[in-house]
Amino acid sequence: MALGFWTYRHRHGDLWLLLGVTALVARFWTYHRLYDDLLVLFPMIALFRIAKWGPSTDGSDVVADMLLAITIFAVLDPARLRYAPWPWYLLFNGGHALVWITGLIFVLDRARRERNAEVG
Repeated sequence: MALGFWTYRHRHGDLWLLLGVTALVARFWTYHRLYDDLLVLFPMIALFRIAKWGPSTDGSDVVADMLLAITIFAVLDPARLRYAPWPWYLLFNGGHALVWITGLIFVLDRARRERNAEVG
């Protein structure tokens, strides 16, 4: 319900931001297999678009570049680490979750700023 309410409030915003938030919420919502990391492609496209809009006064283009690079690195790390011994397993799963949560917070904030700019 919260995602539906948020999507309704931001329905006039950038489609890729909406898809990015929806994909990350779907990724966290229920258990997914490793191949479902393809859902992270939508927020990656949103981050790429933010980074390529050009220089911004708040530095969000630089943050989007950094988050995109970290997300690409996280997606490309070997999947066999998921079943590795304890410390690697924790780094693999915890690292992915941390990267995705950070991306979700950034995309949510960007959508909020875009909505406030339209209203104000």
